[in-house]
Amino acid sequence: MYWNKIKDRIPEIVLLGAVAILQFYRLGIGEIQSWDESLYLIRAQACLKFSAWLDQTQYAIGGLYSSTHPPLVIWLMAYTRMIFGDGVFALRIVSAIAAVAAIFFFYKLALRLFSRWTALILATSLGTAQTFFWYGHHAQLDIPMLAFIMAAAYYAVRSFESDSSRSAIIAGLLYGCALSTKAVQGVYLLPFLLALPYIYRSANWKKNLILLLGSAFIVAAPWYIVMLLRHPDFYGDYAHLVGSMKAGTYAKEWTTEWWYYLNQIVINFPFLVLGVIAFPTILTKWKMRDTPHSRLSLFSILWFLGMLLFMSSFHTRMLHFLLFLFLPALMVAGVCIEELLNRKFEKGRAILFLSILLPAIAWSASELVRRSIRDRSMNLNLFQFEITPFLIAIALTAIVVILIYKRIPSSFQGVTMITAVAFLLCANFYRMAERREEAYVDGAGEVGAMLLRSPNIHSLTAYQDGFPHEVYLPQLNFYTEGWLLGWDSSRPGYTKTWDELDSLARIGSVPRTDASVMYVSWDVFYKPTPEEKSLLNRINQGLAARYNHVLHTKKYQLYWELK
Repeated sequence: MYWNKIKDRIPEIVLLGAVAILQFYRLGIGEIQSWDESLYLIRAQACLKFSAWLDQTQYAIGGLYSSTHPPLVIWLMAYTRMIFGDGVFALRIVSAIAAVAAIFFFYKLALRLFSRWTALILATSLGTAQTFFWYGHHAQLDIPMLAFIMAAAYYAVRSFESDSSRSAIIAGLLYGCALSTKAVQGVYLLPFLLALPYIYRSANWKKNLILLLGSAFIVAAPWYIVMLLRHPDFYGDYAHLVGSMKAGTYAKEWTTEWWYYLNQIVINFPFLVLGVIAFPTILTKWKMRDTPHSRLSLFSILWFLGMLLFMSSFHTRMLHFLLFLFLPALMVAGVCIEELLNRKFEKGRAILFLSILLPAIAWSASELVRRSIRDRSMNLNLFQFEITPFLIAIALTAIVVILIYKRIPSSFQGVTMITAVAFLLCANFYRMAERREEAYVDGAGEVGAMLLRSPNIHSLTAYQDGFPHEVYLPQLNFYTEGWLLGWDSSRPGYTKTWDELDSLARIGSVPRTDASVMYVSWDVFYKPTPEEKSLLNRINQGLAARYNHVLHTKKYQLYWELK
């Protein structure tokens, strides 16, 4: 009997088990990355070093600049560092565990909203979504918040579906944890929570909604009140931050179009394109709206479109904001998949189905395809196509499908979608296996180790290229234990811009320090101008003449004196 149950669950064991393993695969690659990952881990360091558990503003990068988010997940990062040490894998393990939890709770949620196969396809799609996978491999707050959102949504549905006050309280506590992870950002779940009384029309919906929102308030409100009392500028600074994202002045100019999020969501969830086939039938069912499923379908579409329009209205479009669209997008995809699984496909419809799905899968799985279309280089020689990764992914997919073949639904569309999601899973494993360690190493760890172990270096000046955020150098501060933040009074540190060294003549006028660090922020998104390259060369020449030793890495140049 027990063995029969296991055999019945082989698709879940194979697909969801592989997706769970994927979240930990090569988790420790490279070094802690600059910006968000370093910002949050510096706050975790402050918890341990200064016992600043409630408020790390005094020790954080830029003060309120990086303390605008509550500390719940910061605490988890601090505890894992205290228990497991400073290894990159250990520092990122909170995000990986949160990724698995997000997949688990979303799968349980999807089982309540859709059929078994739709839920399995959606949960596997979530675990293989490129943005989800990327942030799950970094020590950031985004995936933990999404995990709390998924868990809160699951218990909220249970509450209104079965009229359970207990589930409402659990949902509220989890939603409060989401609001205690990233400041205010979890409010995007509120439309879903407020729509549940309409979808399920439960008798005690008012009581359950009050219990849910009240529990969330009890969990989240204390930190927000403390920040208001301790830092009166907190809300003004946060509002200014949101305003700068709306105006497009938050970060370096991103050359993205209004359809940036729409394109990215299709890359992450290619099954969304099946709406082209499914929507006509779905629209006819909306006229009745006599079942929870039909009301859920209507709300899901409206929620997704509303969120998409809202996000696209911001001039600053950044990849991690895409995670706000994940739950509504998955629900829309679920509505479409559920509709298609219940249809009979004739030859013509099957051809249409494949002609829509296969290009979307190729678009999602291949950066080469996307880059070729973006750069209008579709005239590339066919033999330039990297066939080996494609064949490996196909071979791995065949193995996965063979393992679960006897349990796959016999319909054409069911087999096709399960095979497609297995291909995306295998492609992610291969892509991660192919990533080169050095691509994730800027040199901050090497530079930091050199500074900390050299007894002759007591004072340090760091120079950066003038972009306002770069003055904080969070990655270097992480690997030097807060040197430039003044964490060690015996080690003075200063940050300056390149403009203070804009000619060789001025280098001699800069205050003398034991060592200097040059930081270069150029990456795949921000290319240097010829003037910037020329300026960097002049500065490097001047520093080399002033100091007698140098260490060059990908993004850092360390100059110091050997005495």
